[in-house]
Amino acid sequence: MIKNFYYLVLTTLLLTTFSCKTDKADEVIPFVPDTTDTTTVIITFNNDVAPILATNCAIPTCHVDGGFAPFDATDKSAVEGFSDKIIPALRRTGPIGMPYDPATFKPAAPLADSLIDVIETWIQTGKQ
Repeated sequence: MIKNFYYLVLTTLLLTTFSCKTDKADEVIPFVPDTTDTTTVIITFNNDVAPILATNCAIPTCHVDGGFAPFDATDKSAVEGFSDKIIPALRRTGPIGMPYDPATFKPAAPLADSLIDVIETWIQTGKQ
């Protein structure tokens, strides 16, 4: 009788041990980003940068042809020539912070970081 009891216990242990399956739904599957997408957004002067500069910099008497600013913000080649100075001025880390209010000659409200990022990306990616 004791022998049968041991067989029963051993059989029960073996069956419960080897018959248990893990539930795949409970497993945590790590997120792996898809790096096969080669879609690239190309920022261009005419489509992306010029509208920002036209709205915020190329205002009368400032960054326009004949304005008091050192370059015309509507002229791509002029902007390219000052590209190393634009981001420090917009982020207000350079000697002068932009944009300036031409009426008061005091700093105006800064551009949104997202707009500065567009200009900075255009500069860093080859100024197309």
